[in-house]
Amino acid sequence: MSQARYLLFIGDNALGARAEIRLRAYLVDAHGDDFDLQVVDVRREPELGDKHRVLATPCLIRQLPLPQRRLIGIPDSAARLAEVMGVTWSQALGDLRTDANGEDS
Repeated sequence: MSQARYLLFIGDNALGARAEIRLRAYLVDAHGDDFDLQVVDVRREPELGDKHRVLATPCLIRQLPLPQRRLIGIPDSAARLAEVMGVTWSQALGDLRTDANGEDS
């Protein structure tokens, strides 16, 4: 089975940082160590954003397994993220918008 591969395009802001933290937690839960996540700040590497036709950030692209899938924004829950990305997830992760203190972010 091939390793899952993702690109996360973010802007240089708090939303991008939160998206990266939440996505990493989700991917560890869904894939263990069998994934690759490349985080791209489109302000620093605009050519990669252009190459992948990124129109807004945060933007997640699942490159592998095929078919490619893309998602703009942060979904409300791990279940929604799993549905869009087409992978399984654990109930333990819960709501992606809730921080470690149980408060909405």
